[in-house]
Amino acid sequence: LLSVLSTACEDCLYMQSFFNIYEQKDRVTEKPDFNEEIYSIEFIDVSFKYPKTEKNIIDRLNMKFVKGKNYAIVGENGSGKTTIIKLLNGLYDEYEGNILINGIEIREIDKKSLRNCLATLFQDYNKYQFTIKENIGFGSIDNLDDIEKIKYSAKKGGADQFINCLPNNYTQQVGYWFEGGTQLSGGQWQKLGLSRLFMKNADCLILDEPTASLDPFSELEIFKQLYQNSNEKINIIITHRFINTVFANKIIVLKNGEIIEKGKHDELLKQDGFYKDMFDIQSRGITLN
Repeated sequence: LLSVLSTACEDCLYMQSFFNIYEQKDRVTEKPDFNEEIYSIEFIDVSFKYPKTEKNIIDRLNMKFVKGKNYAIVGENGSGKTTIIKLLNGLYDEYEGNILINGIEIREIDKKSLRNCLATLFQDYNKYQFTIKENIGFGSIDNLDDIEKIKYSAKKGGADQFINCLPNNYTQQVGYWFEGGTQLSGGQWQKLGLSRLFMKNADCLILDEPTASLDPFSELEIFKQLYQNSNEKINIIITHRFINTVFANKIIVLKNGEIIEKGKHDELLKQDGFYKDMFDIQSRGITLN
């Protein structure tokens, strides 16, 4: 009886989420499309707390991202890094302050057109139980049948080598949901996610822990691809691994939802602050003393 009640309660919670989303249709208003090339993104005194909570997860953030630059956002777990990305993608409108793209407040922009300008890979990216071709092509639905673009994106995402070793290459079914599927490792799934990101020709690439499941060699190749075209886009990378921050034009250090340090890697090391402490811990590794 307790098991049945527990399951019913859990199902009700899922249904409540469904009804919350369904009710959003009554709040949708027509807003202008955003069709410009992104040259700047700016947070001005932005604060935010999640619904039904009292504490701000981010507090009075001020920062600016400009075209042609690479940015790294670092900090402890719970410091607000992923929340920044969610706000930038327009997942929440109930924040204080302003988030501007080319000087336009994103709350005044049609959400679909906004997200068409951004390519985002979250930590919990989707693993589609379809073919390799579809897994990558979903990054740009209009080009789902453009196999050359899919192959190009796979190379940039570091997935082309393992794809070429599969029995059916780009038509290979992945996952075990359907007949003939093959399971992939965590690193291979992540490479597919990265390839899907590159498939979308967006002005701003946003990566949340993009190489957490990759080996060091694959990680190096991915960041080479990112930095190679940095003059054309805004690259924003959230990471815990400080090897990924060395070549960033600016590193933003968060703690308890606030920016406590900004600068390049060498500049932050000289400040001998929180960033250097975290960097030293990773550099030394684990010791028993």
